[in-house]
Amino acid sequence: WSADLTAPVADRAMLHADNAYFIPAMRITSHRLRTNTASATAFRGFGGPQGILGIERVIDHAAHHLGLDPLTLRQRNFYAPDGTQETHYGQKVEGFVLPDMVTQLQKVAQVAARVFGIEAEAVKITATDTQKVPNTSATAASSGSDLNGMAAKLACEAIRTRMVGFLAEKHGVHPENIAFDSGNVQIGNQQISFAEAAQECYLGRVSLSSTGFYKTPDLSWDRSQGKGRPFFYFANGAALTEVVLDTLTGEYRLLRSDILHDVGTSLNPALDIGQIEGGYIQGVGWLTTEELIWDDQGRLATHAPSTYKIPTASDAPDVFNVSLWDAPNPFDTIYRSKAVGEPPFVLGISAFMALSDAAAACGSGYPALDAPATFERMRAAVRRQAQ
Repeated sequence: WSADLTAPVADRAMLHADNAYFIPAMRITSHRLRTNTASATAFRGFGGPQGILGIERVIDHAAHHLGLDPLTLRQRNFYAPDGTQETHYGQKVEGFVLPDMVTQLQKVAQVAARVFGIEAEAVKITATDTQKVPNTSATAASSGSDLNGMAAKLACEAIRTRMVGFLAEKHGVHPENIAFDSGNVQIGNQQISFAEAAQECYLGRVSLSSTGFYKTPDLSWDRSQGKGRPFFYFANGAALTEVVLDTLTGEYRLLRSDILHDVGTSLNPALDIGQIEGGYIQGVGWLTTEELIWDDQGRLATHAPSTYKIPTASDAPDVFNVSLWDAPNPFDTIYRSKAVGEPPFVLGISAFMALSDAAAACGSGYPALDAPATFERMRAAVRRQAQ
């Protein structure tokens, strides 16, 4: 009954509809529909995961039809690493390291040996090229980790400049002889704690608060034409997921996940790995257990944890390996880092594709499997394959 953020979310899905693949002949159209249910707002990824899921399904279906390994078909269609190819909306894909990342993940996860020895399980790699830092204000929330971080950095630099000026004058030293290090402040030959330095500035009536403003550079977007450069840079990631499926009941488990994700130069590796782990599990939940059901009156029936199955720690794979592709962002971001709040979410698509592959093993055709792939839907998919 309200448009809410439908338009920008649909736009974002269209922008991500190529994912990591060069598709020279491509036209995307979105259809926004009026429904009889309450409006739903944006979610982590802001439409991007939906666009990526669509093309990953297309690639997987094409590989099945051609009798090719899906990973091989993905690799054949990756964007060129030299930055010469453009997306369907006219932006050059620069800093594209995904081919090297996938090769490394294959080696580290021992894909060849595991696939060769697997019969009942299915293994899938899903490549993701998640675009970040959008142009329009309507989608600013989906890139807050980078935009807000740069603004905070500018604010901190303003406060530090004030503190250095005051301390230099008070202690009779040149500003160049003041340094901040590990919670201490070196003032010439004297060292005091940062708390003491802040106290001196406070008593000296120096403002220790500031605001920062940041505008992402080098962006342009013509929404009427669907052309421009809506993203400052691209983040890359690859996930390998192994599942086991009970074909009698449709129940399944995630046995192992191997992830390699591009965070630029990591500001905090532990924090980044945690974001990747959490994003992956949330993405898995989105595509496997989190089913929305409305009754005949348009009321949401899955309105509580008892009916809406949110993934928990027990749903994480027993073997969960996450590594960082720790290479500097070629674009001028905070210390050459990359936003890592939302991109890892789409890596959960790998689990959905693995479940689809497991169902495919039960017959000859490509399985009709809708998301979320609940136990009931997996059982139905297996039965259709066996017919």
